[in-house]
Amino acid sequence: MHTLREHLAHYGSSLLSPEELLRLVLDLSPDETTGHAPLARFLAERGMRGLARAEQGELCLSYGLSPELAARLVVLAELSRRLATLSVELPMTITTPQEAAHHVLPLMSHLEREQMRVLLLDIRHHLLANIILYEGTLKSLSTRVPEVFRLAITRQAAALIVCHNHPSGSIEPSPEDMLFTNDLIAAGDLLDIAVLDHLIIANGQYCSIMNVLAGSSRRDAAGFPLAGSLIDDDLDEEVQ
Repeated sequence: MHTLREHLAHYGSSLLSPEELLRLVLDLSPDETTGHAPLARFLAERGMRGLARAEQGELCLSYGLSPELAARLVVLAELSRRLATLSVELPMTITTPQEAAHHVLPLMSHLEREQMRVLLLDIRHHLLANIILYEGTLKSLSTRVPEVFRLAITRQAAALIVCHNHPSGSIEPSPEDMLFTNDLIAAGDLLDIAVLDHLIIANGQYCSIMNVLAGSSRRDAAGFPLAGSLIDDDLDEEVQ
């Protein structure tokens, strides 16, 4: 622990591993995060991502952690989630898929159930609201199209972005995802509400379906399309 604290003092926290950070913040010995220790076994099986989702009872009953350590880990995970949301609670303007993804990734990346959010924007692409439309298993995405636009009309939004996660961990759009996006675009054209994008979220990554549809040649590190701006040229001229 002394060596870790010296390392922290000299080089900062960014070079420490997740296990080392855990040892520091929870004042654990090396033996408690290595070998056959209960926490080490949990981390080996579930990883840090599993820790973000773990519940106190599961940590105690399934892995043999003490109630005190399990409680501290659950509190730490909750604090991490709250800190992650601080940056997305401020008023903001969304003009790119990256900015939209940055807004929802902390909220949706590690969910174990499906969730759909709708980002509602004004004519200048200021964020009006970030609304959870549904949580749980949905048999058909197409049934959600009227609900998406009901929200937009109620909030007098000029544009919207739909985001939903894949608990499977894959950010590859399914055929139903693509069909749903086309249905959204068609409804948006009729109602004069711009559908700027449909993002798939999973494991800290995202895919912009609009850029898949557009066949963008620019790729991010994961090999999925990127685009420059969400703002339509005509809409941009109106704003000016």
